Amino acid sequence: MRKIILLVLFFLLYGVLLADKITQKISLEQCQKMAKEYYPLSKEKEFLLEQNNLKLENLQKNWWPQVSLNSQISYQSDVSKLPLKLPEIPGFNIELPEEPDKDKYSLTLDIKQTIYDGNLTKSLKNQQSSRTEADIASNETELYKIRDIVNDLYFSILLMDAKQNILENSLTDLNDKMEILKSGIRNGTVLQMQADVLEAEILNLNQQIGETKTNRHSFVKSLSVYTGDNYDENVKLMIPDVVITNKLINNRPEFNQFDLEKRFIRSSSDILDSKKMPKVSLFGQLGYSKPGLDMFKNEFDAYAIGGVKAVWDITVFYTSRNENQLLSIGKDLVDVKKETFTKNLDAALVKLYSRIENFENLLKTDESIVSLNENIIKTAESQLINGVINSIDYIGYTNRLTNSKLNMKNHEIMLLQAKINYKTTQGEL
Repeated sequence: MRKIILLVLFFLLYGVLLADKITQKISLEQCQKMAKEYYPLSKEKEFLLEQNNLKLENLQKNWWPQVSLNSQISYQSDVSKLPLKLPEIPGFNIELPEEPDKDKYSLTLDIKQTIYDGNLTKSLKNQQSSRTEADIASNETELYKIRDIVNDLYFSILLMDAKQNILENSLTDLNDKMEILKSGIRNGTVLQMQADVLEAEILNLNQQIGETKTNRHSFVKSLSVYTGDNYDENVKLMIPDVVITNKLINNRPEFNQFDLEKRFIRSSSDILDSKKMPKVSLFGQLGYSKPGLDMFKNEFDAYAIGGVKAVWDITVFYTSRNENQLLSIGKDLVDVKKETFTKNLDAALVKLYSRIENFENLLKTDESIVSLNENIIKTAESQLINGVINSIDYIGYTNRLTNSKLNMKNHEIMLLQAKINYKTTQGEL
């Protein structure tokens, strides 16, 4: 007997666990997280970082020796000559250098090693990192927009759930009244028309319930597309718990994007300063040419040259003033965009908060309306059974009760969505 009891308890527990597993439960937070991770745009950050690392590696190689192999063949119309004619001196044989050939051949290996670049490489690396950070911030801004889509789908499903529940309760009530009318028809106290009117309304409710289920199924499938999780049609959505304040808290990713764009502009200014500095490098050249370093020697010869080279590009100063003005204008443009976004954001938050207050006020009267309609329907039930009113009158009362319940539930969910949208707009979700 003890074994049987334990076995029964085991199957009961297993059944509860299995039912919980079958009835999938999801939260809005889970959907938001999954949608962000699954959205194709989320892969962009990884590529941006990889791209940044490769570009930084290339910039670091500015400090590597720069090596080039050069060759040249040329022919010139004239060559250098010595316009001298030495007198003949007995016992001495003085020969002047022979005239160089007009064709020349050269093969050189040139090596250059930068030893000071005015911090240009460092500035370029800082600019590249700033550009990548700004691009990633822009990516985060685009990804943030997916939250609004998920919010709309999530609360649309909650609305369909609430509507279906209210319609099914109304359907149950009408089915109960139908049984009472059928009994009256059998006893000859109720006309068939009364039951037909009720039957038509039952069919209408079934039709509305079917339409609600179809819409819910569509919303669930759309949510599955965005989250990458294949939810079944019985998935249960948990109602989020949210508390808001009227305090303007701006944690939107756009603000970080604006700051990083200005940082990028500052890094561009550092590059301009670096270009104004002189550059110093070591150089070397290994060559094999005809002629060699001795231009009067008409034969191939090897040679080597080495030294230190300093370059100061004065032409940079020609445009430096305009370049700085362009960067300053760039900063001003970012400030204008930030100011515009802030103003629009504050206006949106004020509008959303007013919407929240409106729904809260509506719910106060919704409760009274539902309560009054429930009292009316209780009286109408008795009158229908006693033949004081007909089924058409009763359906009118039930429809008013159903609509008042639907309105109240819609206002509850829309209030909750307005609060979620408020916190999303603030950047808190």
